[in-house]
Amino acid sequence: MSPMTAFIGLLFLAYMGSVVVGGRAVRGYGLPSGSEYLLLGFLLGPYVLGILNREALEAMKPFLMVGAGWLVLVSGMDWGHVDDQPSSLKDILASALLALITGGLMFGAVFWVIGQLGPSTAKSRLLLAGAIAAVGMETTRLAVRWVIERYGAHGPLSRRIATLADADELPALLLVGALFVYIPLPATHIYVPPGGWFAITLGLGVVMGLISVALMGPELHHGEAQCLILGAGLLCTGLSTALGLAGVVSSFVLGVTLSRISPHRMALLAIMKKSEQPVLLPVLLLAGALVTLEDRRLPAILGVTLGARLLGKLLTGALLSATSTGRAAGPLLGLGLLPSGVVTICLAVSLSFRMGAKDGQLVLGAAVAMSLLGELLGPVSLRRALARAGELRNPTGTRSDPPGLAASQPAPDALGAGSVGP
Repeated sequence: MSPMTAFIGLLFLAYMGSVVVGGRAVRGYGLPSGSEYLLLGFLLGPYVLGILNREALEAMKPFLMVGAGWLVLVSGMDWGHVDDQPSSLKDILASALLALITGGLMFGAVFWVIGQLGPSTAKSRLLLAGAIAAVGMETTRLAVRWVIERYGAHGPLSRRIATLADADELPALLLVGALFVYIPLPATHIYVPPGGWFAITLGLGVVMGLISVALMGPELHHGEAQCLILGAGLLCTGLSTALGLAGVVSSFVLGVTLSRISPHRMALLAIMKKSEQPVLLPVLLLAGALVTLEDRRLPAILGVTLGARLLGKLLTGALLSATSTGRAAGPLLGLGLLPSGVVTICLAVSLSFRMGAKDGQLVLGAAVAMSLLGELLGPVSLRRALARAGELRNPTGTRSDPPGLAASQPAPDALGAGSVGP
């Protein structure tokens, strides 16, 4: 398939996704983590059917980078808010700590198994183990919301899980930003230490956010706001990529900056949500098409990665079950935290391009495998855990919106066929 044909096909997919699927995910259409599009991309990719060949995928890389940056920007706009209420610093720190437990286990497991597979440098082991830990530590907020909204969950445990899942991607993003500066950067005339490059990564998002808010002014004009945010997002991704930095991290910081300082947060979020679904589906499909199974290290790395993630989330569930709000949920609560989503895939895509074909393929393959495992076990386990806690108002999961929930959301979160999860 030629690159132009592939581009037209992706535009058609985006259009169909926004028309047919848009706004229906919570009501039961599609899988909560969007794994069907990852699998479709894998089948269409060069490793299976070859409809999306390597030439077409190479031509689509800039689109994929921009799409990943945009999706993470939208996640940044919604970061640290549940039902439009900001999360407390205590909840944010607790989310980060629980994510780091899973990330630490994955880092240790992958670092060990790489050493067993053959000779490798300490730096390469650290980078690969750190990259897989970064993409594997979060629980997507969107799969959690899919369960909560579809089954009408309401109560202290539902609120706690939604709050934790809403803010736990921060450690992963900061780790990705740090990993990028330790991969050889383009030569510059002025020496900048790694810490300086990391500060530049964050600073790009902050500066673009401040400029955007200043240009919007006190009154919001939707057309101008769309152009300003789109321009700021493209500049963040483009400048970061040109400097060899993590564009997804800069974009996330841009979203957080807009969210925290703009008086028009809800209106801006509603504008950006309209574009999320059309961007999401092609990104997932292209990410799936890039996956290969050729590296002999892949089975061992996938085994320890999935095992460590499962253990980490079970430990997280055990900690939550020890509290008064989670005691009734039982051991299934940890399995309910397994889903990974759009942030995981976007980080994996960004790292795979930066690290190169060999190790990058391992990171992307691990991210897709974690998404599939989360799809298989997560939503069902979370629903059963919330049912044990007595917090399901709509246990049959009918496709109508639970009363009162639709009005509380500016627009349904999309990460998947309807909705894929962060």
